[in-house]
Amino acid sequence: TFNEEAAWRMELIAQYTRRLSEEDNESTLEHIARGLALNGVENVGDLIFEATKTANPKGKQTLAQMLVKQFDAERGAEALISLLEYEAETDYWRNYVFNSFFRMRDNQTVQNFIIQCLQGDNEIHFKKAVDVLMMGGIKGVTANDPYFREILEKTIKIIQKR
Repeated sequence: TFNEEAAWRMELIAQYTRRLSEEDNESTLEHIARGLALNGVENVGDLIFEATKTANPKGKQTLAQMLVKQFDAERGAEALISLLEYEAETDYWRNYVFNSFFRMRDNQTVQNFIIQCLQGDNEIHFKKAVDVLMMGGIKGVTANDPYFREILEKTIKIIQKR
């Protein structure tokens, strides 16, 4: 009957939603996201973002990448940044987060975070933010760009002071 099918669907959606924060395998999580969408869930991106808050680090990593690629890149960046809570245990997470930012330079959340790192007092984050700028910030700049010239002159002065 219609009621039985609706109840079954609700139970399936609840199960999928719970598993979002329990799983960390990319294929499994993509299957769950597809299952949610196929069963009429419209806010799959919201559910994925919520799951990042309680997932284990590997699960959070996978969910963050899913958000970046398919659902909401800004919230995906937010989830990536939250992986830095594990950086005291291993520098893998710090390197992973900042390396991900090389490909996300147009992301407003990433830009704001990089600015915070440059203005903040965490020396490691400062150096990583500079690396992100060096890897991608220079691309697309032309030598005769007056803004670039101004920054270049300041950079040369910083280099020559040391």
